[in-house]
Amino acid sequence: MLKKQLVWFKNHYFKKSYYFTQRFKNIHLSGFDLIARCTRSNILPCLILLRYDWIQQFIFCIDIIAADKPGKKYRFTIIYNLLSTVFNSRFQLSTQTTALKGLYTIYILYASATWSERELWDMFGIFVLFHLDLRRLLTDYGFDGYPLRKDFPLTGYKEVLYSDFNKNVIYRSVELIQDYRIYKFLNPWKRKNKCYQLIFL
Repeated sequence: MLKKQLVWFKNHYFKKSYYFTQRFKNIHLSGFDLIARCTRSNILPCLILLRYDWIQQFIFCIDIIAADKPGKKYRFTIIYNLLSTVFNSRFQLSTQTTALKGLYTIYILYASATWSERELWDMFGIFVLFHLDLRRLLTDYGFDGYPLRKDFPLTGYKEVLYSDFNKNVIYRSVELIQDYRIYKFLNPWKRKNKCYQLIFL
């Protein structure tokens, strides 16, 4: 029954108006969930219709997910997960953007999205336009860089430690006690006596 309802919902939005179909790039059914894509500038019109439509009533934004692909022109893919408690159905709306273009806030539609948008800014550096309180959420105030980007180093730039001399927490540049090691694995059939070679930098 739910599958038939979701198929009808998909066809309903394509036949509803020419104005709305221009905003969605494509929409398809994956299991019992609807997945759609749209451009960055069409996020708000699509979410307004999904939020206030009486047929499905996607009144909850569960979370906002981001993924980083550095080689692409629009390196960030953002997915909005919506939930309809009336019909127990989910909707995934995805878009792509860059760090400089950013996104428009959806706080006026979904109040729960303000924390997810702050995480986007804190972890990925995606600027959210017209956000009321765009501050770092999980990192410190003086943190340098964005941790979940692919180009961020695994060790980071700074380390935090407690100083017995100053009796407080201090920051300093990362100091690695052990050198980096690179294992150069060789083919065991070519060299039977040495399977690998350990190189110190």
